[in-house]
Amino acid sequence: MLTLTESLNQEITAVFEPAIVNADDVVINEINYNSSESFNVGDWIELLNISDRDINVSGWRLLDGNDNEYIFPVGTIIERGNFLVICKDRKDFAAHFPDVLVVEKELDFGMSSGGDCITLLSSDNKQIDKVCYTNYTPWPMEPNGNGPTLSLIDAYNKNDVAENWLASQANGTPGARNHMITGIEEKPLAEIHLFPNPAKDMVQIQVTAKEGDRLIAYMNDMAGRQTVVADNLLLHSGQNEFTLNLGNHQPGVYIVTLNLGEQIFRSKLIISSQ
Repeated sequence: MLTLTESLNQEITAVFEPAIVNADDVVINEINYNSSESFNVGDWIELLNISDRDINVSGWRLLDGNDNEYIFPVGTIIERGNFLVICKDRKDFAAHFPDVLVVEKELDFGMSSGGDCITLLSSDNKQIDKVCYTNYTPWPMEPNGNGPTLSLIDAYNKNDVAENWLASQANGTPGARNHMITGIEEKPLAEIHLFPNPAKDMVQIQVTAKEGDRLIAYMNDMAGRQTVVADNLLLHSGQNEFTLNLGNHQPGVYIVTLNLGEQIFRSKLIISSQ
């Protein structure tokens, strides 16, 4: 058993080295521009990091067709192979997707149901991505007030063409893999156990792995603040078990993320005060 205990006086500081960001490292992956009346979650946009490294998007900007602007707050990171969701109303969003983390700063504008352009610019004003959608063919029409979202099919292909977008199933998949997608293979972890849940002082995590697998694990609270649980932990074949001391975490709801190579597992953890 591997036991990782966080010191009550421990402070974790993330240090990010400058890196050249290519224009195709981050893509606009899912768009909800007109919710249905029965599932009115509000407008939201999902970005996907398809590069092989974490990307700091602090100071990056999102623009709509009227040059309304959203600036990503300092400390906003999209981990490699991961998603970032920005929504217009965090309260409405959380009521419909309680397990999905979003950027704490809300979207400053709404997108037009008649069609709009969304442009993603880096902090040095470099265009990273741009999608101009319409509410008529060849673009999917179901996302216009019927519930589904605009969902990208192939993140490694052009996403400025209607043929690379479909209407999602149900009400979309914010913070997760799109329903219909190519280019990214999803390989679920063989077995994960997280208990007790709710927890108070500690939680035990069991991971089934193969020899040589390495685990990165972290916890996010509902404001997006992150605590590293395990960093590049070498696992052995079969069941691995470790215990996390929760004494340094306030009661509340957290998202526990386990990254095992290309495989990602997320689970909601409740820390109780009782």
